Amino acid sequence: MPPKILRDISAKASFTISLTDKEIVSHVKNIPGLIDLSKPENYTSVSGRNGRQLNDIIPVKKGKNLNGSREANGELFFHYIDRPKKRGLDKVHETMRLASAGVLILFILNIINVYQRGMEVGHNVIASASSGYEDLMKGGKQAQNADFLSAEQNFTDAEKSFADAKGSIAFLQTHSDSFFAKEKTITSVQNLLSAAKNIASAGQDFSRGVQSLEKLPELFILANTHLKDDQKEAKVAPSLTEKLKEDLSYIQKAKAKIDQAGLELSRVSAEVIPVNLRSKLTDAQGKVEKLRSVLNEAESKIPAVLDLLGDRYPHSYLVLLQNDTESRPTGGFIGSVMLIDVNDGYITKFDFKDVYDFDGQLKEEIAAPEDIASITKYWRLRDSNYSPDFPLSAEKAAWFLQKEKGPSVDTVIALNQSFVGRLLEITGPVGVEGLQSALDKSNYQLVLSYIVESKLNGENSPKIVVNKFIKAFQKKLFTSNDNWKRVLAEFIRGINEKSILMYSRHREVQDLFDEFGLSGRVIQEPSNDYLNVTVTSIGGNKSDLYIKQNIEHNTIINPNGDVIDEVTVVRRHTWNQEIMNDWQKELKKFGFNEISETVKNILGRGTNKAMMKVYAPAGSVLLDVEPLNSLVVETKYDKEIQKTYFMFPMNVDPGIEKKVTIRYQLPQKLKMYPVDTYRINIQRQPGLVISNLVKQVIFKPGFKSYAQYPKDTFKTYDSGNVYYEGKLETDLYLSAVVGQ
Repeated sequence: MPPKILRDISAKASFTISLTDKEIVSHVKNIPGLIDLSKPENYTSVSGRNGRQLNDIIPVKKGKNLNGSREANGELFFHYIDRPKKRGLDKVHETMRLASAGVLILFILNIINVYQRGMEVGHNVIASASSGYEDLMKGGKQAQNADFLSAEQNFTDAEKSFADAKGSIAFLQTHSDSFFAKEKTITSVQNLLSAAKNIASAGQDFSRGVQSLEKLPELFILANTHLKDDQKEAKVAPSLTEKLKEDLSYIQKAKAKIDQAGLELSRVSAEVIPVNLRSKLTDAQGKVEKLRSVLNEAESKIPAVLDLLGDRYPHSYLVLLQNDTESRPTGGFIGSVMLIDVNDGYITKFDFKDVYDFDGQLKEEIAAPEDIASITKYWRLRDSNYSPDFPLSAEKAAWFLQKEKGPSVDTVIALNQSFVGRLLEITGPVGVEGLQSALDKSNYQLVLSYIVESKLNGENSPKIVVNKFIKAFQKKLFTSNDNWKRVLAEFIRGINEKSILMYSRHREVQDLFDEFGLSGRVIQEPSNDYLNVTVTSIGGNKSDLYIKQNIEHNTIINPNGDVIDEVTVVRRHTWNQEIMNDWQKELKKFGFNEISETVKNILGRGTNKAMMKVYAPAGSVLLDVEPLNSLVVETKYDKEIQKTYFMFPMNVDPGIEKKVTIRYQLPQKLKMYPVDTYRINIQRQPGLVISNLVKQVIFKPGFKSYAQYPKDTFKTYDSGNVYYEGKLETDLYLSAVVGQ
């Protein structure tokens, strides 16, 4: 009988597959360590031999393991399919979940109900504890919604109610003839109420401790309002770092109270608890342990934030302004940079520099990377973002800056030019000195590029207008105190889409960036399939603004477990005369009536020339290419990121569409008897071009997919193959249980 899915065991995506419909025979049931799949709770706590998947067949005859063999005819088979790890930004919300302690308080109420025995004081206990429970739940929900000021008050009310309940219980010690006043019962209920009081008090401290952290963007803007008036120094006090240190002290107090709550729960005697409620004690102890873990995590993050704000020493930043209309592996061409120093939460230095101001200082001949060697002989800061792994590119940028007589920096941030347009939606149009009209989201790239490329400010300082725009934009952004939530939301969106990338030479800070998904690292999962299509513009123009790109990734799984990938890249250059007319109309608003033929080509009319790299798992072998006769594809290995890549040029003229297909075999095989898991990590190149992705897993007759992740978007269609389609706006993880 073919395999059949019986149930989805848990939210962790465990799938049960039975090879037969028979009852499990007795000798199989007695095998040590066997998991009874009829009891899902037993399964979800078990990890596999390699921590990823369980893939065993229990044979009919005890002692013989046929794991993965063709002859397998076992009674039971179970398989595990991974979910991707939680991103750091998702983890932030975990710290808001003190409301989970409500289960503990509900448990306390059940205990008191059982033992009240009609005593009047018992009613007082229940009333106080009920009030405390309600306030605790309110506080927890408000904390989840980031309303920490209201949450603090409700946690305070809860603490008082539980203190009243505990006082009432103490009164019972004088009534030794009462069943309710038995020693173990009194001690246990006292410990339960004391634990509840400590949890409520911890909630109060935590809510107070994260109020500054939660408002960090707004407080940072308020602390730096001097920038909008061109003042050299801030006038706002106390410092933001001092506020965060105070926050840290409250979180440490909350930790101590949660530790005490855990100790008090450990002193509760199970003997006095009704059998049907004892499991709740274990559950409550587990939740307190989770709270302890959450608070430890919150405490561990604040030192890194203090470092970024320049607590002990000023923190220096190199900001790479990447023009993503000219694609590079981490976003776009580095045309300008900003050097920023932050001390105690105040910006003390904010300098804009043309990248050529530094590049002109370096006389050493450093060979350029292969993909840009066709347009420049020597490697400089402007081309330092050579690798799709941002920490590698950022470290190279910091190295070049020092080598070109610039300062040493602590942290490197990449910011794509297209992201500025989103912030302009919040600030509104920005007036710039010397321009007849204001710059907004729709025109800032065109107008600034036109002025720079036309050398309207002179050959030696073409980017003066960019510097003026940044200062004007900075003033307006720091004036918009009421818009900080919208700004923060855009920054989170920009981080998710990799329009903003961060790297630090400080270990604690870099760990924070990695955990929160800010680093733009290349994913290292050697057992998984992998795809990253990276474009390096080598045409010297900004035509990527007009490129539409489609990527189709087909995976063919053969019966013997061989995996063949087929990647098709389609690029279409959409520039046309209508766009030319729009340019002329917009530039006339600024008093610019002439566009030279050279500038037209630079702005986007010219041929889009790109060096393409298709990154795949290390050891992948190229099989064939289309079009066969007109394309040379080189197979290379990047030892820094441990990926094989296939490199080829792709030039597209306006109004033309070009397509390239490459096929290659993966080094790893799937064990198809009876099933195995296919997994793929797909990473997007940061920048303006957002590809449309079509992904298929194609099976030979007799094979299929039993389950997919994510199940709502990675679906099986009529042919039995698995299909995904969507905009590749963020990195993507897909997986499927496949087999006979």
